[in-house]
Amino acid sequence: MQFSRNKSVFRVVAAVSGLALLMPLSGASTASAAVTATCTSEVQAKRDYLDSAGVLAATLYWYKGSGVTCAKLVARGKYYGMSKYMSLSVWDSDHPAKTTDAGTFKYYAGPLSRNVGCMDATSVMKNAAGATIMNHTTAFSCN
Repeated sequence: MQFSRNKSVFRVVAAVSGLALLMPLSGASTASAAVTATCTSEVQAKRDYLDSAGVLAATLYWYKGSGVTCAKLVARGKYYGMSKYMSLSVWDSDHPAKTTDAGTFKYYAGPLSRNVGCMDATSVMKNAAGATIMNHTTAFSCN
């Protein structure tokens, strides 16, 4: 099973708690591919986001292990596979400079990682017409 994301091709290599973990096969130029190898731990939490009609639009996954905390925003339902703007930014109180993966994606933004136990994330998704579906900031627990 293969997925295309921008100019990168990914192969499903494992599944943990229903979330496929992806490993790059060829030269990716996004932040996602650069940190994928470090984001292979078990899902610790997730937050679902609904559109204005109450339909599931996206899920923000948070996972950590070996001193690395990661976040990944995955489009859901009718939004999965549709080209749309997605943005995921992460930061922590000790390192407030944000790391961001943003652009026109069909499936997900991220994963993004930090070498900390806790972090904050801002997730944004717009529909194909450019209307904002969601724009949320979430603080992940340090536990």
